[in-house]
Amino acid sequence: FIQITYNKFMSELNYKIISITDNKDYIIKASEFFHNVWNIDINEYILSMKESLNKKLAFPRWYIALINEEIIGGVGVIFNDFHKEKDLYPNICALYVKEEYRNKKIATNLINKVCSDLISYKINKVYLITSHTNFYEKLGFKYLKDVHEEDDNLIRMYVKDLVSF
Repeated sequence: FIQITYNKFMSELNYKIISITDNKDYIIKASEFFHNVWNIDINEYILSMKESLNKKLAFPRWYIALINEEIIGGVGVIFNDFHKEKDLYPNICALYVKEEYRNKKIATNLINKVCSDLISYKINKVYLITSHTNFYEKLGFKYLKDVHEEDDNLIRMYVKDLVSF
């Protein structure tokens, strides 16, 4: 896991980022966290997290940020994040940090952990879909194109070249 201390304006925030792959005891708790945020069937998260226990696979992977035992944020990397561009994978998904912990580089560190792990599997690019416009550019993602989600809505797709990460 990654242990991080955030110190800005005399406020300290000690949190750690762990991989579900190496911490299977968090599967239910992490699945509940993501389900409560994104309102996707909890069983989808459980199945994906169980699949992530296979260390031979580059993805799916799931990560959570913890303060003590409280999940304050998390992210996943999966094959496809509910869009029709099946040839653009893997996809970072479900990035979320609780509001009271935002602007403390937690999301950045979660994304960096995903990218670092993907590089160790010789993955050269990672994609994501989002309606946000400035956040991901600051992390080195480039707008690729608008893509159709499975419900046919258009959404922005970004790509990050991991070779230069």
